[in-house]
Amino acid sequence: MKRSQLFSSTCLSIVLLLSAPAGAQDETRYQQWNAQNGTTQDMVDALRDLVGKAERARAADPLFLEDLKALADAFDEPVPSVPADLVRDDFRDGDYTRGTAWTVTDGRWWVEDAVGLRSLVAALASGPVATEPAPSEPARPRAGDDLAEAILGNILNQVTRPRDEEPDNSNQQASSQDQPSGGDTTPADIQVEAAIPNAFAVRMEITSRARYGALQVGPYQVSNRTGWGYWLTYKPGDAKALTLSRFSRGRPTVVATYNGTLDLEDGRLHVIDWTRSASGAMTVSLDGTALIQVSDTRLRDPFDGFAISNQGGDYAVRDISIRRVQ
Repeated sequence: MKRSQLFSSTCLSIVLLLSAPAGAQDETRYQQWNAQNGTTQDMVDALRDLVGKAERARAADPLFLEDLKALADAFDEPVPSVPADLVRDDFRDGDYTRGTAWTVTDGRWWVEDAVGLRSLVAALASGPVATEPAPSEPARPRAGDDLAEAILGNILNQVTRPRDEEPDNSNQQASSQDQPSGGDTTPADIQVEAAIPNAFAVRMEITSRARYGALQVGPYQVSNRTGWGYWLTYKPGDAKALTLSRFSRGRPTVVATYNGTLDLEDGRLHVIDWTRSASGAMTVSLDGTALIQVSDTRLRDPFDGFAISNQGGDYAVRDISIRRVQ
């Protein structure tokens, strides 16, 4: 006999037992519940209600009712919890610093009505890094040596950066009319600090309006350029349209590629889903179709944030969410 059938039979017997010592009025009330119908959870809920009525009417021995409560607990089906968003922004408020606090570290980004978070960068002389596999490297230890080295490198970079190369961190919003028609001539980077676990799920709604350059997105540890993390790179018109790279101390290693072209410049909104499990299994899907599936366990620590980089092109992010994967 199946578990649900056994439970149904048990509940029906309980109804008969409870109704036997009661008066006609109580008996009518108890028999209104049909134990043969509904799901197991429906019967659990109905049993709890029945026990409550029996307690108030003093229609059964208290110890017997306690046993019934324990039986209901044993068959109760907990409501699955929905993981909360670690990062969520649809940019409808017109400000990327309100609520979810994004920070521009290079170039310019702005929020445009009905488009989202946008950046326009002219074609660059040199494209983004990490297009060919690099030599294999050992897994990064969890000790603090590499972390201290990366932090020291960031401090030295800030000290030695020429004044005219300081990033624009004003975070002031601008309308599309304020942007140059040809776009900026340097890459545009924006990031959000967030405690992202090693197992995560990223969902992005994006549009692309130019058939050149590249868009890079991914989680990072310490820094999105000199630390550790992953880059998912989209190259319009390229024979390898998607590249998933792991970077360590800023040095990239290609983990997997999608060998084919993609046309995201069709005037439509496209959805990128990127998941990583606790075992390192990663899947990248575009509009519901899995394009990259690979496992990589080199990075074991949680991430400190998520970055978006325009390496040439006209891109907009209308919605982004990052969740923990159980």
